[in-house]
Amino acid sequence: MSKGRSGLQTSRGQQKCASVSDFSRSRCSLQKLQGKIATRNELVKNKPRCQPEAGQRKLQGWVAQHQLKGLVELQLHGRTLVLQRHQAAIEKSLELAGCYVVTTDVLKQNMSAQEVHDSYVSLQRVERDFRAMKTGLLEVRPLFVRKESQYARPCVLLHAGIKTES
Repeated sequence: MSKGRSGLQTSRGQQKCASVSDFSRSRCSLQKLQGKIATRNELVKNKPRCQPEAGQRKLQGWVAQHQLKGLVELQLHGRTLVLQRHQAAIEKSLELAGCYVVTTDVLKQNMSAQEVHDSYVSLQRVERDFRAMKTGLLEVRPLFVRKESQYARPCVLLHAGIKTES
């Protein structure tokens, strides 16, 4: 395997993404699409009975599946598929790659944007702590108790374990 500009290239010449970021994923998807178009055009060129419209439909489905609609357009010129890039849309999409939106039903007067973000981050910490509690880090087994007094002691220990880990 050799490393290319934006991905890995296998011994067969196939492109594989090296990174999982949105930016790299979009670039890699565009490269894969170009490869698929080249392969389809070669197939149509070598086989006269091959229908280019069928390939166009199939690749348009692939474009929709990989969320590239609006960024590229597949056009058929004679029996050849041509990829037309919408560069302004691609640049805008890559500019927003990796961004996320946090929505809430709390009114703007009750909570600022920073407070919403901070509560979201603290929620992530709580979820991380519960994952740690459920996995083998603390080696917690299911609790089968009959009385409320039996329930309190393990919960306090779990809470102490989470606090010491954080």
